[in-house]
Amino acid sequence: MAKFTATAYINNMASRLGYNGSHCWSFYGLARGTAWCAAEISYTFNKIGAKAKWYGGKPVFYVPYAQVWMEKNYKTIYDYRGKGSIKDAKKGDIIIFMFTIGSRDHIGAVRLDSKSSSKLYTIEGNTSGGQVAKRTREKKNIFAVYRPPYKAEKVSPFKGILPTLPKRGYFKSGDKGGQVEKLQKFLIWNGESCGHYGADGDYGTNTASAVSDFQIRYGLSVDGAWGKECQKKAIAIINKTTPPTTTKPATPKPTETKKPEPKPTPKPEKTKTNAQKITAKAKEVAYKYGTKKSTYSYPDGKPTSAYKSALAKAYPDRSKWGKQTRAGASCDVCAGTIIRASGVDKKFPRGLDDDYIYLPKSDKFKKVSVDEKSDLKAGDIIIYRKKSGGGHICIYIGDGKVVEAGYVTKRYPCTVKLDESRLKPSYRKKNYNIFGVYRAK
Repeated sequence: MAKFTATAYINNMASRLGYNGSHCWSFYGLARGTAWCAAEISYTFNKIGAKAKWYGGKPVFYVPYAQVWMEKNYKTIYDYRGKGSIKDAKKGDIIIFMFTIGSRDHIGAVRLDSKSSSKLYTIEGNTSGGQVAKRTREKKNIFAVYRPPYKAEKVSPFKGILPTLPKRGYFKSGDKGGQVEKLQKFLIWNGESCGHYGADGDYGTNTASAVSDFQIRYGLSVDGAWGKECQKKAIAIINKTTPPTTTKPATPKPTETKKPEPKPTPKPEKTKTNAQKITAKAKEVAYKYGTKKSTYSYPDGKPTSAYKSALAKAYPDRSKWGKQTRAGASCDVCAGTIIRASGVDKKFPRGLDDDYIYLPKSDKFKKVSVDEKSDLKAGDIIIYRKKSGGGHICIYIGDGKVVEAGYVTKRYPCTVKLDESRLKPSYRKKNYNIFGVYRAK
């Protein structure tokens, strides 16, 4: 089981901000358009490996059923009929909403400890136009609040570095770069979620929302911009969680005759998994993310020297190929070169049509179910054929990035952001005849 903590639950749900319900409808086999707020709660428990902690290990799609079960199995923090107070609600608590007195119309989760007696800061599915979204809810609309049996949060010291504020004195939406990435890493360490891509160096909507949550949580002015007030609070938080280093005076010891120490036995190197081998080779041969324009049109029209070397070893017979494929500037040759050169499968074929047939039958790979980025693992192979014609194959290397090559001669292996929309079941059904994600065994 993954860590069953309130932060793990809320951050998993926050990774789907903006999703429209297709992931729930597909995962649970529900008709498109079915109300899915309760399905989102079930889905999140499933995604963090805590399915057994919710509704007896089963999904539930009807809010009143969920409320009755929680009343019997979870701790009641607040009930509008005269029990408790909403100011005692904490991050990760599950909320039943009522839009008329006594009704049980909707369900969501508390995303922040606010200690407010009049409102709660929430995250919900099927809200704000039918999506996963953050909301602020008034007490009058809260039927009850229940607390799952989360494990205690463990706070480890922050190992990163806080960003240097820009000359204007604050970061805001639209800012990009390494300093923004440092800020995002601090926010994530502190329990906030920066959305699908995590610390990607882009101060977008989800990062601004994370900063706003930070400001609410610590009673700061809320504007979604990271300035001196936030920086000062962050320093205080880090100092509080990092124990000071103390040096004790050395106690003199009597002189002893030292015996020669036995030579330590060298530890055997850890064997890499096949997925790790593929990931390492992909990173080695591809242009790094952000080093070239995303058009792939490299000025010199050449691949990296590491890729040329790997290509020569992976396909020594390529002199018989056409000019474009001989140069290795196609997605199937790129994937094949990486997989062959990694040593995982030295017979991996060239050509998408052959790949479509080979992968499902291969004893080197297994097909896995993927509906969103969090289902992927580094080393996964993504392959599809479009209904409109053409197809593609690429390799996921983690952190929301893939290594791939295009079909134009000057397009060589490079690292780009994963187009996450292609993973959604609704998009796949509409656009692809074939879609699969394969994981090395």
